[in-house]
Amino acid sequence: MEKSAAGAIVTISSVSGREVDFAAGPYGIFKAAIIHYTQGLANQLAGKGIRVNTVSPGNTYLEGGGTRRVSWLAAADEPPASLAKSPANRRGR
Repeated sequence: MEKSAAGAIVTISSVSGREVDFAAGPYGIFKAAIIHYTQGLANQLAGKGIRVNTVSPGNTYLEGGGTRRVSWLAAADEPPASLAKSPANRRGR
């Protein structure tokens, strides 16, 4: 990666890694650890020209559910209150 002109590492976290989610149990702890680890890598590798970022996709609509958080998926056309911070005011797809 050091020889590449565009070296990049992307990790996937979650909103649960930034905000306390009492229902998530250890899930939020591990996602917070990914964010913390990624920030450390970013600091270590910046001097070598390697970009390191975390992506936290947020609420994502899945046709037919497919996630533990299916309660708000039933109302696909009606955004839940948790989307108030989303610039697009919609779920990802």
